[in-house]
Amino acid sequence: MKPRNPRRRGPILFWFTLALIATGVGTLGLIDVSGTSVPDAAYPALAMSLTGAMLLLGAFWGRAGGLIFIGLITAVATLAATATANYDGKSLTYTPTTSAEVRDSYDMEAGDLLVDLSRVSDVEGPDGNELNIDGGIGELVVIVPEGMDVSVHAAVGVGDISLFGQHDDGLDISEDGFVDGGNEVPDMRINIDLGVGRVTVREQ
Repeated sequence: MKPRNPRRRGPILFWFTLALIATGVGTLGLIDVSGTSVPDAAYPALAMSLTGAMLLLGAFWGRAGGLIFIGLITAVATLAATATANYDGKSLTYTPTTSAEVRDSYDMEAGDLLVDLSRVSDVEGPDGNELNIDGGIGELVVIVPEGMDVSVHAAVGVGDISLFGQHDDGLDISEDGFVDGGNEVPDMRINIDLGVGRVTVREQ
C-alpha cells in the first residue's frame, strides 16, 4: 500500500482562506469608513470570490477541506445582502408616546420597520409586557427606552443581528440580548423573527 503523502494532509487551505477573507473584509471596511461608500453585499461577495479562488487552487493542490461549507455560507449571505439592498418594500415607523399606544405585536412583509419606544413617557405601563415583531424581508429596528430592563430574543433566517452592540451574521442565526435599566425598574421582553435581512435593537 502506497503511503499517504504527509504534505497533502489537513485542510490547510481552510485557514489560508479565512485569513484572506479577514484581510479583504477589513480592507473594505477601511475603505468604507474613509468616506467611499461600499455596498453591504460587497463584503460577502468578496468572501465568496476568495473562497472560489481557493477551491480552484485546491482542485489541483488538494487540502481544501471545509471550503465548500464556507462557499455555501458566503453565497447565501451574498444573496441575502443583494436582496435586502434591492427590495421594493414599505417603510413603516411606529413611535408611541404612551404605554397604551404600544402594540402587542408588529408585522412587516417586506421593507423597513422602525419601532421607536424611546418616547414612551410612562415606561411603568408596559411592565411585564411581551412584544412580538415578525418580518419577511428587510430591516427591523427597535429602539428601547431608558429606565427599563429589556430582554430580547432575535432570530434571522439569513442576514445579521445587532443587539445592544452584540453582533452576529450568517445563516439561521439567533441572539439574546439584555439591557439593565437600573434597580426596581419595569421590565419588558421582545421577540423578533425575520426571514431575510437585518435586525437592530438599541437603547436610546
